[in-house]
Amino acid sequence: MNGQIGRLEAQVTQLKGENQELTARNTHLTAEKNVLSQNLDMRTAENDELANTVDVASTLSASGMSITPLKERKNGKEKETNFARRVDKLQIAFNIENRITTSGPADLYVIVTDPKGTIVQNSELGSGAMTTRQDGDRNFTAKIPVEYETGTRKGVSFLLKTAKDLNPAIIK
Repeated sequence: MNGQIGRLEAQVTQLKGENQELTARNTHLTAEKNVLSQNLDMRTAENDELANTVDVASTLSASGMSITPLKERKNGKEKETNFARRVDKLQIAFNIENRITTSGPADLYVIVTDPKGTIVQNSELGSGAMTTRQDGDRNFTAKIPVEYETGTRKGVSFLLKTAKDLNPAIIK
Protein backbone atom coordinates (compact mmCIF):
# COMPACT_ATOMS: atom_id res chain seq x y z
CA MET A 1 0.00 0.00 0.00
CA ASN A 2 2.86 2.37 0.79
CA GLY A 3 4.24 1.70 -2.70
CA GLN A 4 0.94 2.58 -4.25
CA ILE A 5 0.77 5.83 -2.20
CA GLY A 6 4.31 6.69 -3.32
CA ARG A 7 3.40 6.09 -6.97
CA LEU A 8 0.26 8.21 -6.63
CA GLU A 9 2.24 11.03 -4.94
CA ALA A 10 4.80 10.88 -7.77
CA GLN A 11 1.99 10.96 -10.30
CA VAL A 12 0.38 13.95 -8.49
CA THR A 13 3.73 15.78 -8.53
CA GLN A 14 4.16 15.02 -12.24
CA LEU A 15 0.61 16.18 -13.00
CA LYS A 16 1.14 19.40 -10.99
CA GLY A 17 4.28 20.08 -13.04
CA GLU A 18 2.42 19.45 -16.29
CA ASN A 19 -0.43 21.63 -15.05
CA GLN A 20 1.99 24.51 -14.30
CA GLU A 21 3.59 24.05 -17.72
CA LEU A 22 0.19 24.08 -19.44
CA THR A 23 -0.89 27.13 -17.43
CA ALA A 24 2.27 29.01 -18.48
CA ARG A 25 1.72 27.97 -22.09
CA ASN A 26 -1.91 29.03 -21.93
CA THR A 27 -0.92 32.44 -20.51
CA HIS A 28 1.69 32.87 -23.27
CA LEU A 29 -0.79 31.89 -26.00
CA THR A 30 -3.46 34.22 -24.59
CA ALA A 31 -0.99 37.13 -24.61
CA GLU A 32 0.07 36.25 -28.16
CA LYS A 33 -3.58 36.05 -29.24
CA ASN A 34 -4.23 39.50 -27.75
CA VAL A 35 -1.27 40.99 -29.63
CA LEU A 36 -2.42 39.38 -32.89
CA SER A 37 -5.96 40.59 -32.31
CA GLN A 38 -4.73 44.15 -31.74
CA ASN A 39 -2.62 43.95 -34.91
CA LEU A 40 -5.60 42.66 -36.86
CA ASP A 41 -7.81 45.51 -35.58
CA MET A 42 -5.10 48.05 -36.45
CA ARG A 43 -4.60 46.61 -39.97
CA THR A 44 -8.35 46.47 -40.54
CA ALA A 45 -8.67 50.15 -39.58
CA GLU A 46 -5.74 51.05 -41.86
CA ASN A 47 -7.27 49.03 -44.68
CA ASP A 48 -10.64 50.77 -44.26
CA GLU A 49 -8.93 54.17 -44.24
CA LEU A 50 -6.94 53.33 -47.38
CA ALA A 51 -10.06 52.00 -49.12
CA ASN A 52 -11.85 55.25 -48.29
CA THR A 53 -8.86 57.26 -49.55
CA VAL A 54 -8.83 55.31 -52.82
CA ASP A 55 -12.60 55.78 -53.13
CA VAL A 56 -12.27 59.54 -52.68
CA ALA A 57 -9.19 59.71 -54.93
CA SER A 58 -10.94 57.78 -57.69
CA THR A 59 -13.68 60.40 -57.94
CA LEU A 60 -13.56 62.05 -61.34
CA SER A 61 -12.81 65.78 -61.18
CA ALA A 62 -14.40 68.28 -63.54
CA SER A 63 -12.59 71.30 -64.95
CA GLY A 64 -12.98 73.79 -67.78
CA MET A 65 -16.71 74.21 -67.18
CA SER A 66 -18.59 76.23 -69.81
CA ILE A 67 -22.28 76.96 -70.22
CA THR A 68 -23.45 78.35 -73.54
CA PRO A 69 -27.01 79.70 -73.91
CA LEU A 70 -28.59 78.65 -77.22
CA LYS A 71 -31.64 79.80 -79.17
CA GLU A 72 -33.29 77.19 -81.36
CA ARG A 73 -34.30 78.60 -84.72
CA LYS A 74 -37.39 77.54 -86.64
CA ASN A 75 -35.27 75.48 -89.04
CA GLY A 76 -33.93 73.45 -86.07
CA LYS A 77 -30.47 74.98 -86.02
CA GLU A 78 -29.07 76.37 -82.81
CA LYS A 79 -27.47 79.77 -82.38
CA GLU A 80 -25.70 81.25 -79.37
CA THR A 81 -27.66 84.08 -77.75
CA ASN A 82 -26.92 86.71 -75.14
CA PHE A 83 -30.53 87.40 -74.20
CA ALA A 84 -31.93 85.31 -71.35
CA ARG A 85 -35.51 85.47 -72.61
CA ARG A 86 -34.43 83.84 -75.89
CA VAL A 87 -32.66 80.87 -74.31
CA ASP A 88 -34.16 77.52 -75.33
CA LYS A 89 -31.24 75.29 -74.36
CA LEU A 90 -28.04 75.41 -72.39
CA GLN A 91 -24.97 73.67 -73.83
CA ILE A 92 -23.01 72.44 -70.79
CA ALA A 93 -19.45 71.29 -71.40
CA PHE A 94 -16.57 70.30 -69.12
CA ASN A 95 -13.53 68.03 -68.93
CA ILE A 96 -13.16 65.09 -66.58
CA GLU A 97 -9.97 63.40 -65.48
CA ASN A 98 -8.41 61.18 -62.83
CA ARG A 99 -5.21 59.16 -62.72
CA ILE A 100 -6.55 56.50 -60.32
CA THR A 101 -9.99 55.60 -61.66
CA THR A 102 -10.12 52.38 -63.64
CA SER A 103 -10.98 52.59 -67.32
CA GLY A 104 -14.48 51.69 -68.40
CA PRO A 105 -18.02 52.99 -68.35
CA ALA A 106 -18.91 55.56 -65.70
CA ASP A 107 -22.02 57.55 -64.87
CA LEU A 108 -21.64 61.28 -64.25
CA TYR A 109 -24.30 62.93 -62.14
CA VAL A 110 -24.65 66.61 -63.01
CA ILE A 111 -26.42 69.04 -60.71
CA VAL A 112 -27.60 72.31 -62.25
CA THR A 113 -29.18 74.90 -59.98
CA ASP A 114 -31.15 77.99 -60.88
CA PRO A 115 -30.22 81.36 -59.34
CA LYS A 116 -32.51 80.66 -56.38
CA GLY A 117 -30.54 77.49 -55.59
CA THR A 118 -33.24 75.05 -56.70
CA ILE A 119 -31.99 72.00 -58.57
CA VAL A 120 -33.22 71.97 -62.16
CA GLN A 121 -35.07 68.70 -62.85
CA ASN A 122 -35.63 67.47 -66.41
CA SER A 123 -37.23 64.09 -67.07
CA GLU A 124 -35.71 63.94 -70.58
CA LEU A 125 -32.23 63.89 -69.04
CA GLY A 126 -33.16 61.25 -66.48
CA SER A 127 -33.23 63.52 -63.43
CA GLY A 128 -33.53 61.67 -60.16
CA ALA A 129 -31.90 61.13 -56.78
CA MET A 130 -28.55 59.64 -55.77
CA THR A 131 -26.67 58.96 -52.55
CA THR A 132 -23.41 60.87 -52.12
CA ARG A 133 -20.51 60.26 -49.79
CA GLN A 134 -20.81 63.68 -48.12
CA ASP A 135 -24.40 64.88 -48.54
CA GLY A 136 -26.41 61.64 -48.39
CA ASP A 137 -29.45 61.61 -50.69
CA ARG A 138 -29.33 64.37 -53.28
CA ASN A 139 -31.31 65.18 -56.43
CA PHE A 140 -29.47 65.53 -59.73
CA THR A 141 -30.31 67.13 -63.06
CA ALA A 142 -28.75 64.69 -65.49
CA LYS A 143 -27.09 61.28 -65.49
CA ILE A 144 -24.55 61.13 -68.29
CA PRO A 145 -22.93 57.82 -69.24
CA VAL A 146 -19.31 58.16 -70.41
CA GLU A 147 -16.57 55.76 -71.41
CA TYR A 148 -13.56 56.79 -69.32
CA GLU A 149 -9.91 55.92 -69.86
CA THR A 150 -7.47 56.13 -66.93
CA GLY A 151 -5.11 59.10 -66.98
CA THR A 152 -6.78 60.95 -69.85
CA ARG A 153 -8.74 64.17 -69.96
CA LYS A 154 -12.11 63.59 -71.59
CA GLY A 155 -14.48 66.27 -72.83
CA VAL A 156 -18.13 65.88 -71.86
CA SER A 157 -20.96 67.92 -73.34
CA PHE A 158 -24.74 67.77 -73.14
CA LEU A 159 -27.78 69.93 -73.84
CA LEU A 160 -30.17 71.05 -71.14
CA LYS A 161 -33.51 72.29 -72.41
CA THR A 162 -34.84 75.12 -70.28
CA ALA A 163 -38.04 74.27 -68.45
CA LYS A 164 -41.19 76.16 -69.39
CA ASP A 165 -41.81 77.07 -65.75
CA LEU A 166 -38.27 78.41 -65.33
CA ASN A 167 -38.33 82.18 -65.66
CA PRO A 168 -35.82 82.94 -68.45
CA ALA A 169 -35.25 86.44 -67.04
CA ILE A 170 -33.46 84.93 -64.02
CA ILE A 171 -31.10 82.60 -65.89
CA LYS A 172 -27.54 83.80 -65.47
